[in-house]
Amino acid sequence: MKFLKKEKKKTALVFVDFEYMQISHKNRWGIEPPILDWYHALCREYEVRELYVFADFSNPAMKNNLPLLRQITDNIIETQNTASRHKKDFTDFFLLDKMYQKAFEKNNAQTYILFTGDGHFGAVSRFLIRHCKKEVIIYGVDGNISGQLYTQVTQVVEYPDKETIKRQYIPLLVRLFESMPKPQRQILSKELANITAAAEKQLRLNREMVQETLEEMMEKGYLCYREQWVSSLKRTRMLTCDMEKLRADGFQLIQQCENA
Repeated sequence: MKFLKKEKKKTALVFVDFEYMQISHKNRWGIEPPILDWYHALCREYEVRELYVFADFSNPAMKNNLPLLRQITDNIIETQNTASRHKKDFTDFFLLDKMYQKAFEKNNAQTYILFTGDGHFGAVSRFLIRHCKKEVIIYGVDGNISGQLYTQVTQVVEYPDKETIKRQYIPLLVRLFESMPKPQRQILSKELANITAAAEKQLRLNREMVQETLEEMMEKGYLCYREQWVSSLKRTRMLTCDMEKLRADGFQLIQQCENA
């Protein structure tokens, strides 16, 4: 009996413009980048030889993510520029320099992966494809990717996908739900609209994605109506969150709902 050989993963060098990654996730979806989720998904598809991260970590928003970044790589390049102008361009310079260095080194990585949406990386992508015979894969956040890159690289992957965003949103929406006043809840559409409005205003989450996430939470039973006593003589339906079910499905939640 012949055993099927496991398909060998392509080898890859990975370069992350973390300023772009962090800011784009915040602006588009209102969340911190799911660094570990992205890295683990990448490793399922590629044999990651080296991974480099570039950012000005004097910025507190960037610095707060350093513990997570150190879980995936030791190659973290500080790009702080003391000049008052063109700080983003300074990070681009460091990243481009490293990519060209690696192109001229003797390495057999088949694929170059770059997390950015900046059109400035079109030239190095063309060089790697035409002269080095490499694949160039761009990962970028939906709505924040230069149109030029789509025609200059091997593939563009819009990240994160909907399921990843929803998994990031659920714990945020649960905590928001816990913090809201607990009136007698009877009209589902109104209650979900209240949560959606609060999520958009207070957490700056994407409204349409919040609505989709809440609908899915209802379908899966994370949010549901339960009959509860509001007095010794009266029962009413209350919208509650099922913390046990959420935890069983892998969500890490700090507080318990009052009504769970």
